[in-house]
Amino acid sequence: MHRQWIYSVIVWGMAAGIYAQSERLYIVKVANFGKDDEYKVVTEADYKATSDDLRQEARFIDKAYEQAKAEWKARQIYKKPFPLPKPQPRTMIKIEAANNQDAAAKKLEAIESRITRAADSKAEREANKMKSADEATRKKLEEKEERRKMMEDAVAMFVEKIQALRQAQKEKEDAAKEGAAKTEGGESKEEGKSDEKPSE
Repeated sequence: MHRQWIYSVIVWGMAAGIYAQSERLYIVKVANFGKDDEYKVVTEADYKATSDDLRQEARFIDKAYEQAKAEWKARQIYKKPFPLPKPQPRTMIKIEAANNQDAAAKKLEAIESRITRAADSKAEREANKMKSADEATRKKLEEKEERRKMMEDAVAMFVEKIQALRQAQKEKEDAAKEGAAKTEGGESKEEGKSDEKPSE
């Protein structure tokens, strides 16, 4: 009987190991609030958790956007209106699937390599354009770069606001849970005291 139990445990362990190795992985693209997208490898559980997190994040977009616009106006960094249109909720889509970590890592590396090459090529073209540009064209390119930097700062300000709002909400929820736990513990102690028999 003991031997049979050991054999069952071994078989169960092997089955669990095979399942873990064959867990489906996905390369996903997460759309950020700026123009840059993020690519990463996730499990099915990660995918669901991140999807839920993005839905929670979307609740704070309106308030974060208004706060960012107000701070931008107050600080007058560029002395121009807030350039960022109200962001849409971030999304995540599955790009490719893989059966193991090695395959997923290789696919992710290939995607990131293509993106890097494209970005480097674009930067090189812009640099060459600037070198050969006349004064009028150079001024336009400089203005374009200033707009890009301004947008980058606006996105960073918005992201900072939405992260602060989410952190504040998390702290509020944690405090409420802690308070509820203390209240429940106090009630349990009171019930325990009421159950005690008075000494004669």
